[in-house]
Amino acid sequence: MRSIGNKSIPLVIGLGNIYRGDDGLGILVINALRSNHPGIADYLTEEGDATRLIDLWEGRDVIVIDAVKTSRQQSGRIHQINSIEELSGNTEIQFSTHSIDLSEVIGLSTLIEKPPGSLFFIGVEGSVWEMGAIISDKVKSQIPEVVEMTISHIRNSQKS
Repeated sequence: MRSIGNKSIPLVIGLGNIYRGDDGLGILVINALRSNHPGIADYLTEEGDATRLIDLWEGRDVIVIDAVKTSRQQSGRIHQINSIEELSGNTEIQFSTHSIDLSEVIGLSTLIEKPPGSLFFIGVEGSVWEMGAIISDKVKSQIPEVVEMTISHIRNSQKS
């Protein structure tokens, strides 16, 4: 099993593909967190197969950041999910533009008894997904807010 960092601090994961427009959100947020808030969490990006996260997040407090799709199509809208149960029960949000949905990875990790200890999800609704596209202004403008939400969640979790 591959290990990452100190299991007593949160693991913040940015999902996405920097070369597919709004799908790059998670990667850009992680880059901002690494630059401005080193040491308060372990940071990781995943651009492909999210099932690789299972061994890394087992038993950890995890924050996942990704661009999402919904039927409302409100580009730039931020979605927050506070637990594994809430994520698993959500039918409004498509959690991934990748090959496997985050809720499916959570389900698989639970099935094989390797779920995260806790999960906090921040998703920003995107609208641009084409290969070679750049992130839209509406999604890009939410990066500072997503960074602040992440830091706030980490600080609040540490107080508990």
